[in-house]
Amino acid sequence: MVLALQKAGVDVVVLRDRPPLASRIDPSSCWNPLADPNCQINVSRTWNKPWALLLGGRYLSLKMGRPVRAYVQQALRLHREKPFHLVYSRSLPMYAHIIGYWCSRALRLPWVANVNDPWDLYMCPEAALKPPSWTDGIVSKYWLHKGLASATLATYPSARMRDFHVRLSGVPHDNAIVPHVGWTCGAPQKRLPCLHLVHTGRLIDAVSNRGSSPLLLGFHQFLSCHPEARADVRMTLVGPDDAESKELVVGLHLQDAVLWKGRVSYEESLRCISDASVCILVEGRIKEGIYLPSKVADYAAAGKAILALSPGVGVIADMLPCRGLVRVDPHDVSAIGEAIGHFYQLHKSGGLPGERPTDEFISQFTPASVANTFLRAVRGVIPALSYVRDSYSDQGRTVESAA
Repeated sequence: MVLALQKAGVDVVVLRDRPPLASRIDPSSCWNPLADPNCQINVSRTWNKPWALLLGGRYLSLKMGRPVRAYVQQALRLHREKPFHLVYSRSLPMYAHIIGYWCSRALRLPWVANVNDPWDLYMCPEAALKPPSWTDGIVSKYWLHKGLASATLATYPSARMRDFHVRLSGVPHDNAIVPHVGWTCGAPQKRLPCLHLVHTGRLIDAVSNRGSSPLLLGFHQFLSCHPEARADVRMTLVGPDDAESKELVVGLHLQDAVLWKGRVSYEESLRCISDASVCILVEGRIKEGIYLPSKVADYAAAGKAILALSPGVGVIADMLPCRGLVRVDPHDVSAIGEAIGHFYQLHKSGGLPGERPTDEFISQFTPASVANTFLRAVRGVIPALSYVRDSYSDQGRTVESAA
């Protein structure tokens, strides 16, 4: 999103924690424009209980007092050097919005809070997570209400995510829908002779109640019904390995058809998407799909057909009918196998290129489109920034807290 705004002519400064481990930094070269060491926040890890409690009370967050203070001080220093016009925070984690609130107060600037996911992890629908401590729960719910009530504008990637937060908080607030940005690696696509299915991201996730079994069982069922396809179909799984999925692959004798790519950089994942014939989305078994998965934006930007294991009521279902997008229930093994068979028949007949999503579908996720959607929303609620599209980078900046 920051890169998209920069391309649109916005001067964006990203304040972020200095990661404690170098291995947690994604090495993709696309992040180089954001690698300003002056914007990294060094938060003391030394525990000083009285001081931490004092700052926690000052910033109404028991555990985040010191980080909030460090962010605010850095924002004030940078603001004196070159004024900002807007504070922009993105979650998860939720405490990015606590930082956004206090930076907005200190700088006396409007604040846009982008809520990508449920406000806090334990609030995710049907998540199999241990509930937080009562103190953490109180702080989280307090900031859910205070944050949405205080933000000049809240943005969400989908209308269902917005409606979820309105129900959750009971707080009416100015809002806008701003989709995720789809990105491409720019590398030429490899023309593989086989039908190449690619999934990127975690297959198993307790937060979203997601598992790998239906996908692998559906793939196995497809190969059982079409044994001739075993030499002509490959599935690549890009993301962290997990023992449960690997054990199932072995148990189903799919080792020759399933390739484990493992954890890779963001740019490498985009190259894997570029190499795909069909990209796979796996969502959890939930009653309503409130999420717009960010990988859908990357799949669309690459112009790939998408097999979505997604709830019958949800954001993906709302997109249908849509060329190149096939949705099946996340737990319906037979339907998954049949959907893979559908793409296989198109592959064999030479009709798969015709399953490319429409230009209209793709365009909603392009960097230029998403940045313009955001800037139009900002102009709509912050009259003082009415010039933002034409002369923003000459007159001021946006500070973003990316905690």
